[in-house]
Amino acid sequence: MPLKKFIGNKNIVLMGEATHGTKEFFTMKHRMFKFLVEEMGFTLFAIEDDFAACVPINNYILYGKGTGEEAMANFDKWPWNSQEVLELLKWMRKYNKKTKDEDKKIKFYGFDMQQCLKAAEALSLYFHQGNKEVDIPEFSKGSHPVNYVLDRPTIENMEVILLEMKPANEISIEYREWKIAEHHKDMLWQKYWNSQNKGKPKRDEYMAENLKWILDFEGKDKKVMVWTHNGHISKSGGQMGGFLNYQFKDELYSIGFDFSSGAFNSKKWSENENGEIEEFTLPAFDQGYFSDVLGKLNKNYLFLDFNTSMQSPAVYDWLSQTQVIHGVGASFDYESKRLWERKYLLAKEFEAMIYIKHTHCQ
Repeated sequence: MPLKKFIGNKNIVLMGEATHGTKEFFTMKHRMFKFLVEEMGFTLFAIEDDFAACVPINNYILYGKGTGEEAMANFDKWPWNSQEVLELLKWMRKYNKKTKDEDKKIKFYGFDMQQCLKAAEALSLYFHQGNKEVDIPEFSKGSHPVNYVLDRPTIENMEVILLEMKPANEISIEYREWKIAEHHKDMLWQKYWNSQNKGKPKRDEYMAENLKWILDFEGKDKKVMVWTHNGHISKSGGQMGGFLNYQFKDELYSIGFDFSSGAFNSKKWSENENGEIEEFTLPAFDQGYFSDVLGKLNKNYLFLDFNTSMQSPAVYDWLSQTQVIHGVGASFDYESKRLWERKYLLAKEFEAMIYIKHTHCQ
């Protein structure tokens, strides 16, 4: 199968998306993860959501705690509360239920750090269970969760108490639980330092660090598929993909997405990030754009592996030029192309692209 040949022995597959609200991108990622698990031995799944938010989701997938719907409700980010993601979670649970070998069961992680309220709550519970009490600031219900940041003295105090609670036996279950608690603390630090560094946000650098932590925690022989946006897996401009490429260059296979036309969900752009989720539609790009060229092939789906396709001189010349692709992030506005156009030398940013001719809302 060509896909096996393209990915080879790489153990980190990064999957982007051109919008956070497209049905076909989500279903394609589900198909890809199923393939990676069943055919290539992948066991780890990591999504662009906060680490603490995904712990209960992992408990559902591994141990059957709660329902798929209850697990999905833990996401901090609206795009993942969708039927497509729910079907993926339920498939993961079904797979784990029939898999007897514990080492082959799927584990689910979040690698983002934008919201840290759940990390603070998880640490507070861990301390309480160890007969330690730490006061954390209450969340102001009138505020956006992304604005919740712990102060430096509180985090430093947590750090001291965690060191006091560190188990001596590093191969015990208690030690693994302690490492997870320690990583919750790391999330609090990341959120704090990112809030102090407004001129140069470090979110993508931190997300790369968190993915490395997941691989270190689970063992470096493990294989992970990462679910995020095209922008985060690109290798330039201080993006997560660049930091990962520096550390794991020969182990990465990154796949971007683009489409010709169609509908998607997004938040209407607003300065306070509180816009409503709406359905938007984009027509096909103008002549000469990446999706316009692929659209002329009249295929509903295309997979373009750059290492293979660029052996053609004509394709090499084409992809050696800057391409414009869709890139809708967390919000959208028809009047601002900066919110939905991205320019790349694609073969330098990704290993492959998946093209879908027409899309629908998730």
